[in-house]
Amino acid sequence: MKYQLQNNTILKDGFPMTLDQVVNLLNTANFKDDTQVKVNKSTGFNLFWSLYPKKVDKVNALKKWASLGLYNNAKINEVMTGLRNQLNSKDERFTREKQYIKSPTVYLNGECWNDEIIVKKENHVKWLTDEQVDNFSRPGETYPDLFMRLSAGGYSFNKNRS
Repeated sequence: MKYQLQNNTILKDGFPMTLDQVVNLLNTANFKDDTQVKVNKSTGFNLFWSLYPKKVDKVNALKKWASLGLYNNAKINEVMTGLRNQLNSKDERFTREKQYIKSPTVYLNGECWNDEIIVKKENHVKWLTDEQVDNFSRPGETYPDLFMRLSAGGYSFNKNRS
């Protein structure tokens, strides 16, 4: 088998290899250091970068990626699985405005792919008009009792009402 590097793509017998094929090749026991393909410490980083929602400080993120040894299949899968789970579950940390999302370097530095998923509970306030409040009232019920009952049901209304 002959391996070549062409335009940042590793070719095996003239055909491009997928990232999984490259990682598997690098992790096999038969893989020798004298092979033409050298371990690239950025393996998998481009996939991480494409998924991460905040694209800042790429050079330092790549340095952190390499320093963590994130270039073997098991570690890449661990990071990518954690990140995908957080993104797919709409983790609160990734649904904020971009300025409040951690930078990729901070995310990698803190090994945040291991963090528990935090899903913000949406608070649906149901606002009622004065007419709707009157329609909910029961015969003989005082306004304070009506407001307490409606508040317990998740409704909100104009508190300046007399």
